[in-house]
Amino acid sequence: MTVCHSMNIQISTTSAGQVDADWLIVPAVEKFAFDGELGALNTALGGQIERLREMQDFTGKVAETLVVPAPLGIGARRLLLVGLGASDKLTVAGLNRALMSAARVASGKPSGRVAVQLTGTAAGNLTLGQQVQLAAAALTVGCVGQDLFKSEKKRHPFGEVE
Repeated sequence: MTVCHSMNIQISTTSAGQVDADWLIVPAVEKFAFDGELGALNTALGGQIERLREMQDFTGKVAETLVVPAPLGIGARRLLLVGLGASDKLTVAGLNRALMSAARVASGKPSGRVAVQLTGTAAGNLTLGQQVQLAAAALTVGCVGQDLFKSEKKRHPFGEVE
């Protein structure tokens, strides 16, 4: 018997720091600036993202991931930074690769709700609509993995994506 899992996907304008989710996935380009939502998120975290970059723990290279468990100052229970690479070289394939990597990391633990911070400026010439479509597809596929028909699953489908 094959069991299909349905995922509720919705669009929200809630600021990243206020999102109530098991995971907050934040894509960032290399040499990212602390402005807009990323700046507000860094401020809410007491400068933690800036310190992680200074220590070279997160640089923004394509598909690089960094998990910050139980971050203080935001509503999400885990923060997942994912690199997009150089902003002038960002492509649909690069964004897809980054979001699939993020989905694989986040789906390693059972999660009811996952939020992804997407902005029109974070993805070069991709429109926000294209980013949303790509994120929905990448998170749907990325949380399944190769264990679709195995009795003991290593990946856990998300219940809701915002």
